[in-house]
Amino acid sequence: MSHSQTRTQRRTSRTHHTPKPDTTPHPTIAPEVLQRAITDPDTLSPQAVQILQASHGNHFVSNLIRQGADAAAQADRPSPDRQQPGAPVVQRLSMSEKPIDTGTLVSLKNISGAGTGGKTGLIQNEGGEKLVVKVVSPRMNPEGAVAASRIMKQSGVYTPDIRLATSGDTEDIFHGLQTLSIDHPEYEEVVDLFTDRMVSKGWPVLLMDFVEGGQTLGQMDNSGTLVDALNDPTFQKELGMILATDAFYGEGDRMHLKMPDLIDAGWSLEYNPGNLMIIKGVDGFHAIPIDNDFEPKLGKTGKPFARGAKDSSLTVASCIDDFMKEAQAIYDAFVKLEKKPTGLFALFGPMQAWKKKKKQFEANRASFVDTVVQSGRETLDRLLKHGQDWSQQLEEAGVGDQIKDFRVRIRFMRLLRAGVEKNQAIVLARNQTEYRRWRLINELGFTKKQAAQVLELGDMAYKRSVEETIKQGKPVIVQAFDLRNKK
Repeated sequence: MSHSQTRTQRRTSRTHHTPKPDTTPHPTIAPEVLQRAITDPDTLSPQAVQILQASHGNHFVSNLIRQGADAAAQADRPSPDRQQPGAPVVQRLSMSEKPIDTGTLVSLKNISGAGTGGKTGLIQNEGGEKLVVKVVSPRMNPEGAVAASRIMKQSGVYTPDIRLATSGDTEDIFHGLQTLSIDHPEYEEVVDLFTDRMVSKGWPVLLMDFVEGGQTLGQMDNSGTLVDALNDPTFQKELGMILATDAFYGEGDRMHLKMPDLIDAGWSLEYNPGNLMIIKGVDGFHAIPIDNDFEPKLGKTGKPFARGAKDSSLTVASCIDDFMKEAQAIYDAFVKLEKKPTGLFALFGPMQAWKKKKKQFEANRASFVDTVVQSGRETLDRLLKHGQDWSQQLEEAGVGDQIKDFRVRIRFMRLLRAGVEKNQAIVLARNQTEYRRWRLINELGFTKKQAAQVLELGDMAYKRSVEETIKQGKPVIVQAFDLRNKK
């Protein structure tokens, strides 16, 4: 794909960008059969599979079958990203090989934040379907966005679906944008911005579902919506879950508590106003994290307080007083966003309404802190439970090279939650043998001598000893001959 074509050429040569129609006759499948297959791929006959492979490609059919298997596996247990009554309204498009009919685009809105280095756009076709397209610099770890969103969903928080675009996706979007700039010259400049990074620079592209009706913190107006959300128990609970999950995987670009220093004696909150959305559903307000970023590596000292941008907070894992300070800092920061009405018009109804809501919020301050803290601690405890196969999930998301850092982070947070002093916790977390010794003695009831014996037997003996100890409810040492007998 080349980006050497000039604007004039684009205007005078539409056929250059329009793929030639495929005139080869193909067998077809009745629409009702295809629709039934989408919800239940097992209904496809071998002949129907062959027809779909010829008309849509092997990738489409593989995705269809995989999605059906995933749906069957999830049918008997609740899914955190399943749409519930009152949940956010999502423009759900196919996240398969062709996510949107890009040949009929009618708009491209630049919704990029400041200083991202990439470009984020909202594209819409003539059918009203919308899709968020984010072109990012490779140094921004695009795979990390996929990994973080998966973890966020597993914690029970709704966050828009996201995946890396395939080369086919990118080519379709490129040609759709070229046609858009011809049919709608007013979009030509913004199209150039996106195609420069997507094609000339070859940057990765992320595709995300679009959440209809949401506002970021930076978009909140004077209507009192923010105060209403902060008073809403649903929003408070979801905010606590987000804070805990951010701390769990290392999100450093949403919000975190900044420790007092010599210049500023008070606690403060640093936050990105574009990475948290608020939306009102029939059951109340919802907090929706977007632009999630997986950065699990701890700093040199593993301090639980952030000291600057891109430094995630760990207060949720340390003592409860620390996490309460963070919740209070969020209150202080968010209430300042609620702008006071100004001008002569403010002397009447708007000012009185604003004062009433602000007073109501201040009266509920303690309730806000309690709900956020309780929700956050409960969420973190669920995430920190042993036996969750995070490694496989991270490999699938494309961040396998960060698994070691993530393991150290999880150990550190488990130690903090157990009351271990942070300087000792960071040393134990970075030494697998010493962390295992600590767990055997402090969590599983082994004596120091028994723990040493287990560790001398090796990795497999440790894992089997832990399994048997949990099953039997008392310390069990699995000897080498026991391991041989298990083979």
